[in-house]
Amino acid sequence: MLRYAIFNNKKRKRMYIFTDASTNQAKGITGVGFVVKDDEKRWLFSGRQGLICHNNNSAELWAIAFCCQLLKKNGYFEYRKKLNFYVDSKTALYTLFHKSSPEEIDELSMDALKSIQNTLLEKTPKNQIKEITFYQIRGHHRCSVPFIAKSNHEADLLATKARLDLERLLSSKHIKQKKKKAFSSLQEPFEKLHQPIKIGSFQPSKKTFNVIMLLQKQSLENCS
Repeated sequence: MLRYAIFNNKKRKRMYIFTDASTNQAKGITGVGFVVKDDEKRWLFSGRQGLICHNNNSAELWAIAFCCQLLKKNGYFEYRKKLNFYVDSKTALYTLFHKSSPEEIDELSMDALKSIQNTLLEKTPKNQIKEITFYQIRGHHRCSVPFIAKSNHEADLLATKARLDLERLLSSKHIKQKKKKAFSSLQEPFEKLHQPIKIGSFQPSKKTFNVIMLLQKQSLENCS
């Protein structure tokens, strides 16, 4: 499922992007979801996708990759200059910036990394991105910024729905678990709230893109 709206106001330069994944590791079924909002924090774009995946880290990376692909396809990169990504998976962000060991990156994650780098860094007339920043946040309303907590929750709901839809499609048995029960843990209070942590920021360029594609394991951070 995909929802999007394009506003032609050229003064609106920034996008706030929230991605999340929901993985049933036992079944190898995953759902990813993404929500995009504009400068005034209004809904701009959202979608969800189911995929076969046992690794939640790979799924988190593919949530970013799918979102980037669809944003580019629908023309958002032509006039949006700054992208702020908010991701609640520390492992996925460390993989993205190659702060984790390259030997730990599986093939599916590497494919997602290539897709993200290809989509964000390729400079064409239809790609006018000037700055990309990734933030690590605490999911499920544990972030102390209401707008970020709410948007992350929306991405989480889309990811969970995508996973359940795929489970229903692949299973001959009806899933009896009710949606309300599945999300009951989100109603519980948390002791401590957290601010987003800036993981890294860079300015894409053709030179950066060429270097990364030649050296797959070079980090985005090293290209700042």
